[in-house]
Amino acid sequence: EGNADTVSIKTENAVRTYSLYEDRVISLSENGTELTVVIENGEVYVKESTCRDGICKAHGRISKKGCIVCLPAGVVIETDAKGDDAVAG
Repeated sequence: EGNADTVSIKTENAVRTYSLYEDRVISLSENGTELTVVIENGEVYVKESTCRDGICKAHGRISKKGCIVCLPAGVVIETDAKGDDAVAG
C-alpha cells in the first residue's frame, strides 16, 4: 500500500511523478535557476538551489501531505501521502 505515496514535481512545462520510496536525485533547470531535489528514505527535499532566497531549501524535508515551492524557478514539489507534515507551506 505504501507505493501509492508519490512526489509530484511541477514545472512550467511538465509534471513528473515519482515514488516517495525510490531514492533518487533529480536535477532541474527552470527559469535560470538550478535545483537539486532529493528523494530519500521516504522524504523529499531541495538539497541545492541557485535561487537567491533559498526558501525552498529552508523548507527542509517533507514526507506526508505537503509542498515545497521555489518561486524564482517556478517549481512546486508536492507529496501526496497519508497524514500531514507539521510544516505549513
